[in-house]
Amino acid sequence: MKDQNDDSPEAYGCVLLVDHEGSQVWIATKVKTQFDKFDEASREKLKAHMELWCEERPLTKEMFNGNEGRSKRGIMIKAFKNYQIRLYGFERQIAGIRTFPIVDCDPAKKRDDAKQTILKRAKKRADSFGKEKK
Repeated sequence: MKDQNDDSPEAYGCVLLVDHEGSQVWIATKVKTQFDKFDEASREKLKAHMELWCEERPLTKEMFNGNEGRSKRGIMIKAFKNYQIRLYGFERQIAGIRTFPIVDCDPAKKRDDAKQTILKRAKKRADSFGKEKK
């Protein structure tokens, strides 16, 4: 059993995806399986967007949406984007590190607007993030 003070990605059910410039992007283990199925070019493009986020550089609307709405607990959901792929998460300080946990994804978005069922699920996952630390 892990220590409740463990702030590793694994303690939150995540894996480290990008660690750059003192910021991190984590991805929930259940979402990582989907991420790994994307073609290599899409994965690399998304990781490049994440590195820019870590550097606190401006991202275009084609790379990132900083407002996908708020969860019931008021967490602002954001999304890394590449063509029709969306990776939903939020910004949070974990152990003093600026962290973006990705909690859900839409691997084949068909319209300009977010698919509401996936966005609603992402908001629920953001609200429950860390409640059941391993």
